Amino acid sequence: MKEQIIGALRELLDIHSFSEELMIIAMQALGEPAADWQLYFVDLKDVVGQFLRHIDEEMLSQLKKLPNQENSTSKKIKQALMIRFTILKRHEIKAIAKFLARPEATDLAIKSLYRTVDTIWYWAGDNATDFNFYTKRLILASIYSATIAYIILKERDQEALSLFLDKELKLVGKINQAKNNLYEFKNGIKKFIDYGGC
Repeated sequence: MKEQIIGALRELLDIHSFSEELMIIAMQALGEPAADWQLYFVDLKDVVGQFLRHIDEEMLSQLKKLPNQENSTSKKIKQALMIRFTILKRHEIKAIAKFLARPEATDLAIKSLYRTVDTIWYWAGDNATDFNFYTKRLILASIYSATIAYIILKERDQEALSLFLDKELKLVGKINQAKNNLYEFKNGIKKFIDYGGC
């Protein structure tokens, strides 16, 4: 029933925000008693959390169906984001963002963002277990949040979104290159010291 309720919500979010009134309308649309949504969800925060988990699962399902042709991690990340923002409609993004902006939803906003970027990185083949594990997820969380803001600001077509993601991912490439350069520099200094340079 949860999946049916989420499906009904997706049909209604173009004219409604997440609220108890929306839940009642969704249940009525399904021909179910209005108050029965509380049998499946703890509260509205749980509704939004399950909604976002549903989107994550749908995104991952579509990603797994892609032919394994892309070798570039950044291209895989872009594929994942393009698919996610094809699944999620602009009015849904706005409704989710509005709810997650509530003070009582701060923990959900953080947890759901982490789950989404973690899902994307694992699908892209990230096996990092060191500090890079967290760095990569922080960077992708930043890109994801910037993309949300970009979409909310104005209706975008797929071409505009693709160009925006190219620009964001290019910046990440420069950050990673700078990190690699710093790592090599530190290793060079260490070797220099080890060999009696100082």
